[in-house]
Amino acid sequence: PKGKKILDISCGSGFGSHLLSNGAEFVLGVDYLQSYVDLARGRYPEESRLQFCVGDGQDFLYQGREEWFDVAISLHTLEHVPDDRKMLASLHKNLRPGGLLVVEVRFWQNALLGCL
Repeated sequence: PKGKKILDISCGSGFGSHLLSNGAEFVLGVDYLQSYVDLARGRYPEESRLQFCVGDGQDFLYQGREEWFDVAISLHTLEHVPDDRKMLASLHKNLRPGGLLVVEVRFWQNALLGCL
């Protein structure tokens, strides 16, 4: 989205964060693993509107700021974290009022998320 501040939790190699940075005001790609953050930084040099950092999506705030992002994205992550409710609460805490949360999870018939 043009002119938006976007949080990409579990950014992996940074491809999605990079795509989102085209036109965005700022994109922060966050991953739990330093190796993925290093890979993302190597593939997509950081600039003023695209940054990468290590962080736990279950307990993350960018520079201690709540309600800072316009959009929070987390694709194929909730089904892998120990506490999906904590993760959703953390994503919500990062969003400004009226912000957009985009979450995609794989649906397993016998393994529903704790929040459902």
